[in-house]
Amino acid sequence: AGGVTTWNTYMGAGYNIRCVKEGNGSYIFAHVGPRCVLIGDSISRMWNSNDPSFFTDQYLLGKGIDGQTTEQIKARFFNDVIVQDPKCVHIMCGINDMANNDGANRTNEGIFANIREMAEMAASKGIKVIIGSTPPANYIWWLDEEWNAANDVAQRVIDLNVMLKAYAEERGFGYADYHSVLKDEENGLKKEYQVDAVHPNLEGFKVMESV
Repeated sequence: AGGVTTWNTYMGAGYNIRCVKEGNGSYIFAHVGPRCVLIGDSISRMWNSNDPSFFTDQYLLGKGIDGQTTEQIKARFFNDVIVQDPKCVHIMCGINDMANNDGANRTNEGIFANIREMAEMAASKGIKVIIGSTPPANYIWWLDEEWNAANDVAQRVIDLNVMLKAYAEERGFGYADYHSVLKDEENGLKKEYQVDAVHPNLEGFKVMESV
């Protein structure tokens, strides 16, 4: 109606070309991408799955893939973000690197370097950047007790977020601090906000949306 596509077309295609009809009867092409792409791992994917209306109502595009590390997310960043031509990108990841999902034994510095590379790629294309803190976790449930006892995941998450926040402030990027509103007294994910020790539930995602 009136030459403007609906949100159904918008999200169904991943992007759209919206034509706006002016008074003289001609058409001009408006911005072609989503308002924001949320790229990340299973946390971003579950956010979209648990509260799809938040994404459709806000013209957001979810690009989370389960189990992926920052290196794997970076490899698809151009196609999943840059090609979509969003106004903004939200980058949230890191926990799978700490769990060594890709076998790389990546340090926090390596995780940070990958996130920084993605952020700078987006900024170079005129895309606004929001860096999401890695949500709190003090136990990686898919790894054994021995591994968890030997690795202080909760502190690694805190240390990574300190780096990410400082970088965002230095570059003038947005920083979404989910950690402080989701953590319990042991710097894990609050029971009432979790599906498991790593993934938020719908109530947790609602808290994240308020941030």
